Amino acid sequence: MIDEHFVVDAHVHTPRLPTLKPAWLDWARDFAGEYPWRTVYDEDGTVIPAAMDDLMAREGVDRVLLFCEYSPRATGIQAIEDNLPLAAYNPERFRLVANVNPHLHHPLVDEVERQLALGAVALKIHPVHGAFSPADKELYPVYALCAERGFR
Repeated sequence: MIDEHFVVDAHVHTPRLPTLKPAWLDWARDFAGEYPWRTVYDEDGTVIPAAMDDLMAREGVDRVLLFCEYSPRATGIQAIEDNLPLAAYNPERFRLVANVNPHLHHPLVDEVERQLALGAVALKIHPVHGAFSPADKELYPVYALCAERGFR
């Protein structure tokens, strides 16, 4: 017998809206169309964990990888701490993903360690938005840490 239940993962940015550059909000408006993404935010632009959990459940999403981003020139600062309430609300569904930017975090490996200690289960780097090279030698200790931790 084949198990007909598939685990559905989603990769999601859930930034506090005041931290974003206007271009991100324009992109979200144009790309999302009628999708009800704004319904998960309160009047201050902060995600409401119960509303986000409910939306993901209605969409059939079992696990959500929550991205933070440190790209002040492109999208803004979306700190990992902003995702902590979601991860605490439903740790079975919501998982943190670390992010670093060599222009902002020194030493990088310490910041990755700090974000992993907050519960991050993966690391995403965003060289295009962060304006750095993925081959930057400052990232080598980060890559070594990820390999040591078994990230693939």
